[in-house]
Amino acid sequence: MVAQGELGPDGQFSAAEVLAKHDENYMPPEAAEHCQAQGAAAPAAPRSHRSPSP
Repeated sequence: MVAQGELGPDGQFSAAEVLAKHDENYMPPEAAEHCQAQGAAAPAAPRSHRSPSP
């Protein structure tokens, strides 16, 4: 996580911007709702990184 903002005189940090890392399958809830409302396909399910069972 990376945050940009100001440290107040009371020691409290107020973030103006926060950046967080996520995987390639993440979709914000607002975007998912918009896609559903537009009839778009649902996001792909996360792929497993495990080897297939024999």
